[in-house]
Order: sequence, then structure tokens, then C-alpha cells
Amino acid sequence: MRFLLTCIFVSLHLSLRQNLIAHFMLIWSVFLLLATVYGTWICTRYALPTSPAFEPHMNPGNTRLTRADGIGVALFLLFTAFYVTAIFYREDFAYYDDDMMTDFTLQGRPALVPIWPETGRFFPLAYRGFNVVRHLTSSPFGYHASVVVELVALLAVAFLCLKPLRSLYRLLILVAIMLAPSFIIPFTGFVYPERSVLLWLSVLVLCLLPSSQASAPRASAIGALVATQFVLYYKETAVVLVVAYAGIRILLEGVPGLCLHGSPRKISQPFALHLGMLALAAVYSVMFLAVVSSGHKLSYVGTLRQTFTATVFAYLQSDWLLIVFLAVCGSRAFRVFFFRDKVDPLWDSLAIGAGAYYLAIIGLRIYSPYYMAPADFIALLYVAHVAVSALVQKRRIVAYAVTAGFLAVVAHRALYSSFHMLERKDVISAKRQLADHLKQYLAGGNQGSVVLYFPYATGYRLMELSSYFRYKGLPLAGQQNNNAATVGLVIMGREHFDHNLCVPYRDYVCRHAETVPRGALIILMPDDDISVKDVEALGKDNIRLWSWRQCSFCSGENPWVEAVRGVSAVHPFGPVPSHWLLLDVFKRRADKESVGSQLAASHPAVL
Repeated sequence: MRFLLTCIFVSLHLSLRQNLIAHFMLIWSVFLLLATVYGTWICTRYALPTSPAFEPHMNPGNTRLTRADGIGVALFLLFTAFYVTAIFYREDFAYYDDDMMTDFTLQGRPALVPIWPETGRFFPLAYRGFNVVRHLTSSPFGYHASVVVELVALLAVAFLCLKPLRSLYRLLILVAIMLAPSFIIPFTGFVYPERSVLLWLSVLVLCLLPSSQASAPRASAIGALVATQFVLYYKETAVVLVVAYAGIRILLEGVPGLCLHGSPRKISQPFALHLGMLALAAVYSVMFLAVVSSGHKLSYVGTLRQTFTATVFAYLQSDWLLIVFLAVCGSRAFRVFFFRDKVDPLWDSLAIGAGAYYLAIIGLRIYSPYYMAPADFIALLYVAHVAVSALVQKRRIVAYAVTAGFLAVVAHRALYSSFHMLERKDVISAKRQLADHLKQYLAGGNQGSVVLYFPYATGYRLMELSSYFRYKGLPLAGQQNNNAATVGLVIMGREHFDHNLCVPYRDYVCRHAETVPRGALIILMPDDDISVKDVEALGKDNIRLWSWRQCSFCSGENPWVEAVRGVSAVHPFGPVPSHWLLLDVFKRRADKESVGSQLAASHPAVL
């Protein structure tokens, strides 16, 4: 009997998961409609808050635009123009995970829906915007233009979220936001759902502001619920921020109000609004569990896990805002408990939500600078809010401390973000140069199959490179599809490839070889873990065909590189190799023995 019940439960669970995946957009749209109806209903049933805690904060200065504000606006526009230019500069579909474009949208196919039970991933709204973009453009410029549109929209909404401040201060805070590695990484690439989370999170904050609720209560309630419905389905960990914020907000104002009035009819609109947010979060949680709780391990998280100490240190090192945020929260809690400062239901709840998000990511022991983007965004808005309150109440010590922390954070962010931009642009340029070089090589009389031997590249990197080669029109020999070329580039490496596939879920062929085949091109990529000395040793027995170096000071031996490597996409923990951002292409001499065994002995491949 127990076995029968287990079989029935498993069957129902699998059926639920299959239907959820197959009809996700329909299910999501139904709950979006219900959220809109609920937002309209609570505005007609529940009263707006009248507590002073919901009144807009005082503006600490003159609201009229001054000459300094005008200069600030001009400088901000120049900075934004430079920022956008940097996004477009030397771009191509050659960075990590850009195979999402080269294998799908640029091939006329819709982007993958990221519902992957095998790896424990469920963020199904990500990448859907590119299904629209692919009908409008196929160029890197066009794709990045769609990202810039999101950037401009986010800056406009964030500017409105900082309404209590004068324009000059708001623009300075926006600059600090834009310089964060957790911000610049999503807005210079394509496959980062944090970009959309930030946009909808800013809309959510705007709708929750007291001024928005007072001027347009129905629109703000509906907007908050709609934004919540979007935020939840762009990133799994966003549910932590939503639940923590809404739960604390209810505890701070809803429960006392319910106890005071004794009737649900007399409680305020925000109480019902935040109950709706919790309900939407509960629906998301049910869907998430239905998809991933089928015996699969969270392999995505498992592959990224570090030790707890290493994770904490990496985040503290790569973004000092976390340190400032913790200091401000500690000071704020101290004054609330010992000096009886009033609790701000909105901003203090948002701070707790951001703190919960920080703890969730650190608790998972996964590190990547852009993972903290939602928490960083809320944390900076909160620190700005506390600074404004300190200025209004003339707490000079707090104001000076926050200002000093703000300047340190901005300088630190600029340093780390410049490292990311340098690494990104050079990796893209190197791959583009390699593709152009191979085209010339094939056009120079090498019409047969040409073996490309990558002694240090992993199967995943070779899959991405193969996808880019195909996008650039290079023939790939042996590719397992209907358009496979019988001759062309043969991808080989020292890693063992199951069924001669670079990765199991794509059709790109990679062949294993312990030694370098005769006549093969030996390619050392800019992100390979190899030293310059090993490259020089390799060059003694082989013909150097081509070398490329864009950045003269880019080397793992540079102290600056070692100091800010925490935002590196490849080497955030280990030392940066001296061959970093260099590209070398050798050809094996036909009369020499293979140097494959020598390579394996001096520098083992990553298996």
C-alpha cells in the first residue's frame, strides 16, 4: 500500500511538473491578472495610512535647481554617454554564455526557457526579451541597444526613488550604483537576469514610496504587485528579499494595527498589499519546489560552492558597500533600541530584505559579483536614505562618516569595474581576432580539415568557442547536425569528452588527444591557466604563427591585477596566470615529437 501511494505521489508530481513547464506563461499570466485585480480591490476596501511614519521625508535643501545642479546634470550626462559607449565598444557575441545568442536567437530560434530541474534552476522569465529583439536585429550593437534601453529606464525610475534628495545628490548616487561590479556586469552582457531584477525592483520601491501611495494609491498598489510578480521569476533568490521585506513590514505596522483596531476593515492598505506580496511569493515557492524537488541535486549551486570563509571574504573584498551597509544598519539598530528612534517601516524593512538576500547568497556559498546586484541596489538606497535623515537632523558625525564611506565605495567600485571591463573586452577581442586569423589561414590554401588543439580549455569553453566559430561562418568538421561539414576545423583537447561531444547537451564535437597531432595548430587562449614561461617552452619546439596582446600591462604578475581579481570571470579565487589576456597560436613541427606529454607534465589540464 505504501509503495502504491508513493507511486501515485511521484506520478502526480511529475505530471504537475510537466504541465507547469509546458504551460508556464499561461499560469504566470493568470497570477499576474489576479495580482492586478487584487491591487484594485484593496484600494477600494482598505484605507490609506495616516501615520506620520508614512509621510514623505523632508528635503534637506532647496528644491530649486541651482548652478551646481545644472553642472551636475551635464557631468552626469557625459558620464552616462561614456558608460553607454563603453558598453558598445569592441563588442561581439564572444563572451561567456553568449552561445545563448549564437545557438538560438541568432539562428532564428527562441531562447531557452531556464526551467532546468536537472540543475535546480527555475527563473523562467529570463532571456525572453531577446525573443523580441531577434526579430528586430541580429547585430551585437542592436542587442546591446536593448540592454541600454533597460539601463535608461532603470536610471529614470531610480532617480524618482531618490525623490527626497536634491538633484545633485541623486545623480551622485546613480553614479555610485552604475559603477558597482554587480551593476556593470549585467549591463555589459546578455545572460544576466539581475538586470531585469534591478529594473522591476526599482519599480517596486517607487510604488512603495509614501508619496506614490498618496498621489496615486491604486496605481501604486497595482504597480507594486505587478513588479513583485516580475521580480520573483527572474532570479530564484529574489523570493528571499520579497518575503523578508513583506514579512517585516507586516510585523512592524500590520499586526499592531490589527490588534489596535480589532477589525480587518480598519487596517491600512499597505498591510493588505504586503499580504498580497507574500501570497505571490508563496505561489512562486510552490512552483519552484514542484520543478526541482524530484530527487535532483542542485548541481548548479554545487559546482559553484566555495568555503564559507572564502565566500564571505570574496564579497567583502569585491564590494565595500557591504561593509558600509552593515555599519549603517548596526548604527541604526543601536539608535532604535537605545535612543528610541522611530522605525521607518519602508526603508528599515527594505534593509532587512537586502540583508536577508546577502545572507541567502552567502549561505549558499556561491560567489559571483553580480549575484549581489539586488541587495547592493537596496543597500545603497538605504544608506542614502539614512544619510539624508542625518543631514535633516544635523547629525554631522553620521553625515561625515556616511560621506567618507560613500566616496570610498565609489572609488573601490570604479577600480573593480575597470578590471571587469578590461577582462571582458580583451577576451572578446581575442576570440574575434582568432576567428579572423583562422579564416585567413583556411583561405591560404589549407582547404582540408585543420586540427585546433586546445591543451588547457575545458569542454564548456570549447563548446562556446565552437558556437562562436559557427556564428562567424567557420566550418566545423564532424558537427552532429544536418549541416555538418565533412572538412573544416577539428576541435581537440586533453580533456576526456563523452561521446566526442564538448558538452552533453550541444552537438559540437570535441575529440580527445593526449598528444598534439602532426600539423595541428596549438592554441593558447587568453583565459587559459598557463604561465608565460610554459608558453616560451612550447615555442622552442613549435612554430609560432601568431600572437595577440591588447593590453601591455595585463599580466598576473601585475600587483594591481592580483589585488582586484575578485571580479574576474575566470580567476576570482586562484592566482591570475601570467599568460592572462594573451593569445598565442603555434603550429607543431612535422619533424618533431609531440610536446603533449611535456605539457601534461608541466601543467595538467583541468578535467
